[in-house]
This record gives sequence, structure tokens and C-alpha cells, in this order.
Amino acid sequence: MHRNRLLPRLLALLILSSLTVSHFTAAQTGPEVPALAAFDSLIPDVLAEHDVPGAAVAVAYEGRLVFARGYGLADTTTGELVQPFDMFRIASVSKPITAVAVARLVEEGHLDLDAHVFGELLTNLEPLPGETADARLNDITVRDLLYHTAGWDAAASGDPMFMTTEIAQAAGTAMPPSQETIIRYVMSRPLDFEPGSAYVYSNFGYLLLGRVIEHVTGRTYQAYVTELLAEADIERLALARSRFDERLDHEVRYYMPPGTPPGPSVFTGEPVPQPYGNFYIEAMDAHGGWVTTAPDLLRFATAVDGDSSRPDILQPETIQQMLSDPGAPAGGGGGYQGMGWYTFDLGGGDHFFSHDGSLPGTTAFLAVNTRSQTTWVALANGRSNDITTFAGALNEALVEAVNSVTAWPSHDFFDQFTPVEATPAVPTQFNLELNYPNPFNPQTTIGYVLPEASAVRLVVYDVLGRRVAVLVDGVRPAGRHQVTFEAANLPSGVYLYRLDAGAFTQTKRMLLVK
Repeated sequence: MHRNRLLPRLLALLILSSLTVSHFTAAQTGPEVPALAAFDSLIPDVLAEHDVPGAAVAVAYEGRLVFARGYGLADTTTGELVQPFDMFRIASVSKPITAVAVARLVEEGHLDLDAHVFGELLTNLEPLPGETADARLNDITVRDLLYHTAGWDAAASGDPMFMTTEIAQAAGTAMPPSQETIIRYVMSRPLDFEPGSAYVYSNFGYLLLGRVIEHVTGRTYQAYVTELLAEADIERLALARSRFDERLDHEVRYYMPPGTPPGPSVFTGEPVPQPYGNFYIEAMDAHGGWVTTAPDLLRFATAVDGDSSRPDILQPETIQQMLSDPGAPAGGGGGYQGMGWYTFDLGGGDHFFSHDGSLPGTTAFLAVNTRSQTTWVALANGRSNDITTFAGALNEALVEAVNSVTAWPSHDFFDQFTPVEATPAVPTQFNLELNYPNPFNPQTTIGYVLPEASAVRLVVYDVLGRRVAVLVDGVRPAGRHQVTFEAANLPSGVYLYRLDAGAFTQTKRMLLVK
């Protein structure tokens, strides 16, 4: 995760160039359409040059999905090609999703941008035992979190989202530390600057916004956002899992540059490929945890762009506020930090807004130009060691391809990438999945898979075998299911959860840490 270091140069290329397009060639992994030849000639070359196995690219014009294509390999071991409906981690492109969820709550009157995060909202949180909170924490507002002006500077004191070992040791908890433990650790340290006095990109600030959403709605962050984005017909959306054997259906495999050494697992300490357990992505939900498809990410963007061609999930005045220059320190000339987006005011009510994202094994970019009515997404399953090198080359290729267009096609492929068509095949066997996050406090998600409709009973027990919760008790259809376990009233400790589905029985362990 990093600040938008690519954007000033790349956005200038797009904004100052004429925005025109030719026609598509027949897609290797996408619909047969008249050609947008520039994409097919430029994108594969960039992937090959930077040793990135694959990518998915999608482009919308006037709210229509006019281009959706997979390039390269989703899995180099099996030779499986990237498909347009494959799911990718989107890293920090998760932040605009969180910002839109906050904007919706403000629009509905449930939240005030000037509410004090610790003084009014998250009042149940406190520093680690024996530590004292910086009094300036009480000055931080929701607005500060949105605009990255809250007081944390990762360059000065480290990014707590990647300090799992240090935080677990300081808190005396098991690895990896929970979101609450991360927050309490940060509360135990002084701020790096006065809230509202400087702009410094912060992953941690958006982690807190996820908790603000939970406080205001009384629901999990995932549940609220999933329901909100369903209004834009987005259902191919989930939170990422750290470990390789817990990846989602139709999720690509992630790769580091050749020769990259493994890193220690945050779960076991054993060497693992960096994308699979070297960091705890379950804790990153609101700032970097979402997994989705390129077409669905376009659905999201076209639902918040203020264009009437597709229904928006925010009111026009809310979108205008989201994209407005906030003034110093996050704005005040040229490109500026909008609510969750890096933004250029093009004049006449038009804007160019975007966000990029990067994690080990992941590169993502989303951009919207309301003047040209173009929106585009690129998701890749790799990145360079210098995270700006591949991302910069990929985005320059996309800018060049978009600028080459002279006449946009009139078709709309959104209907070809509906949730129904993208739904994986019915599973072939029963399975009780590992809960996440684990350890947890106070909520965790438990998934299970049914190859056929079954009478299901999912029960939680303590280590003495006493039943503490019945999560599911009834017939469920074939497919993958999830349920949330709420343990706010239970003591810390090991708990067991057991699935009985027909003749199938399986039990797993989870750890509640308070």
C-alpha cells in the first residue's frame, strides 16, 4: 500500500491528451467485439517486460462496459489464462470503497464528518495496559481520516498494518494481532503531527474508518459494504484471505518478481511466499482487503461518478462533496486528495479521480474521467520490486491505449458479466473453512461449503464441550455460505466450531483474544 506516487505524471498524460478510441480485436479471454487494438498490443508487452504473469483490464464509456479482457496467466503452474471475471486483490483501491460507504452514512444523517473518532465514536478503545494515550487523539475527526490528515506518518514511525510482530510482542498477544490490538498499540504511541495540520497518506486511518462504519451501523464492515454495493449490482466482492489454501473461487494466484526470497509467516513464522501470509490481509479490510473483478470494480466507479447513464448510489451533492478540493493541507491547487480519491478538477463540474493499489503480488488501478465519460480498471497478479516501476509502465500503456480511441463502440458487456454468470460451479464436496480473522475480537466469519442442499447445524463450543452458540440450524442450499460469530459477551480462550451437514461432520478451533 502506498500513496498515489504515480498519479501526477500519469494523470497529466490522460488529461492533456485527446481522448479517442478505435475498435477491439477478437479477445483471447473476453467477448468477441470490434477491436480496441491498442490494448492488445500494449498490455502483453508490459507484462512480459516486467515478469508479471497476468492482468485483467476493463473499460467503460458512457456507463457501458465496452472492453473486458484477460491477459497472460492466472496460474503459471496450471497454465490457466486470466479471464475477465477472475477475482483479484485490489489493495488500496479498497479505500475509495470505504470512503463511499462513509459518504453514504453522512448523506443519510447517520454520521458527521466532524465527529471526533476517539472522543465520540470509538470510545470503547484504550491504549495497551500501562500506556497513556496522546491527548491529541481526541482531536481527530472522521474528516481527518478521509483526507489523510489525522496525525500518523508511516515514514516517521512505521506503518502499523505491517508491524505485526512488533505489535504482538508489545501487546503480549498471539500472532497475528487483531485489528483492535493494532489500534490499541497505535493509541499507545504519540502522534507524528497535529491532527489537521499536514497531509500524509495513512493505511491505518482507513482501518479506523472501517471501525467507525461498524460503530455507526451496528454491523460488520463487510456486511454493510456488501449490501451497499449490491445496489450497484456488485456481488463478486469479498474480503481477502492471507493463506494460499484459503483463496477464493476464481481468484488468481499472486506472484513476486523472480528471485524474491520468501518471508516469515505472520501465523507460524515459517518461510512463505510473500503474498501468502507474510502480511495479515484480514486486518486490512477497510484500507486494502477487498477482492473483486475488473468489471465489478467498473460497476462501483460508474455508480459514484455522477453520470446519469447508470444509477448512482450517492446523491449528486454528495458526489460533488466527495470530489471537491478540501483546501490545505490535503488540497489547495493542482491535484488534491478528495474523499478517498486523488482528484483533479477539470472545470465545468468535471473531475478526473482515481486510486492505485499495491501489495506483494498485487497491482491495481482505477480511474474515472467525467469529462470524457471514460472509466478504466487494471488488476494484475504481480508487481516489481520497485513498486512504481511496473505500475507506472502499466498505467502509461493504458493511458496510451485510451488516448488512441477515435470512436467508442455502442455495445454494453455488463450483462455478460452478471453475478449469475460469474458464480462458480456447484462445489463437489463438503467443507468447513477456517474462520477469519483468527485470533479475533469480538467477531469472526465462518464459511462452509455444501455440494448439495443439506440439513445444516453449525455450533460453537468452549474447550469443556459446553455449547455457547448455535449459528445455523436448518436446511441450506448447495454452495458456499458464511456466518458471523459474535463473541462480545464471551471470555478470551479457545473455542471449537462444528459443522454437521447430512452425514458430514467437521470441527475446527478458533481463538478469542480480548
